[in-house]
Amino acid sequence: MSINERIKLLRKSLNLTQKDFGKKISMKNGTVSWLEKEGNTVTDQNIRSICMAYDVSERWLRDGSGDMYAGAGRKSELVTWAEQVDQEGDTFAHRLANVLSQLDTSEWQALERIFDRLAARNDEPVKPTIDEKVEAYRQELLAQERGLSASTTTSASTPDDGGEENNA
Repeated sequence: MSINERIKLLRKSLNLTQKDFGKKISMKNGTVSWLEKEGNTVTDQNIRSICMAYDVSERWLRDGSGDMYAGAGRKSELVTWAEQVDQEGDTFAHRLANVLSQLDTSEWQALERIFDRLAARNDEPVKPTIDEKVEAYRQELLAQERGLSASTTTSASTPDDGGEENNA
């Protein structure tokens, strides 16, 4: 199988049109069509773009050896971890391992940013967001307003002169 056929096989295994496949690697669908055509040259830059975007093994893409996906080894490691953590089978650990094993490079980077924010929360006091600060201030103002209206109602019902009411 040629590299051109492997590109087509990859695209079809992802259930993507040429347009959608190309969009993720900044190529027009005509370029993807050209790459898939038997005998056309695939540049090193094309190979790197495809491998990075779709987490494909460069070795597999170039010569067909090994697993299609670079993360295949990662998947087996994650599944082994999940089995060590929990023996029951269809648990959170197994679902997590399955999802993590399917992340592409950009998704791993996004996950890393989320993880870094979560880890930072353990190291630093949690700082409220601007929305949380605004909401807290709003609640404080509402409480003050309720307090003012309650005291206004109370003072209005008491006599002004400090004495008893005159019913004359």
